[in-house]
Amino acid sequence: MSPEEATRLQENVNKGAIKGHGNIVMKPYVKEATVIIHKKKGNGDKTKGEMEFIIKALFPDYKKEYKFCETRRFMFDFYCPEINTGIEYDGVFSDKSRHTGVTGFSKDCEKTNLAQILGYKVLRYTAINISQMGDDLWKLKYGVETKVDVAP
Repeated sequence: MSPEEATRLQENVNKGAIKGHGNIVMKPYVKEATVIIHKKKGNGDKTKGEMEFIIKALFPDYKKEYKFCETRRFMFDFYCPEINTGIEYDGVFSDKSRHTGVTGFSKDCEKTNLAQILGYKVLRYTAINISQMGDDLWKLKYGVETKVDVAP
């Protein structure tokens, strides 16, 4: 993490925008934020907003609703150019979710396969596994396993 990123994140922590542990700047805040998301299942728009909060902390140049193929209407919910990765939220808990039906799931498979053929990495999350997102993005950005140190 650059000194500028650390300073910006610490300022957000000091304002109370991000909760964390002591002065350990990045990882604990991302971890705690993803735990908070996991507890708030069911509201896709709210969950996407919380996902965006974490993505923005790690990748300020991220894009929303990024169209990754010129010949198809497929879009990623979020795209991080720094790691060439699309991030998708599949709202499987809603009765209206298109992700739970055979047709919708098949379209999602087609979309993911096309993105990978075109050279993108794709991360997919539901309300159940969303708590992994911060760790996954950290690993892709820094290429290392993360460890959470909790200040006394």
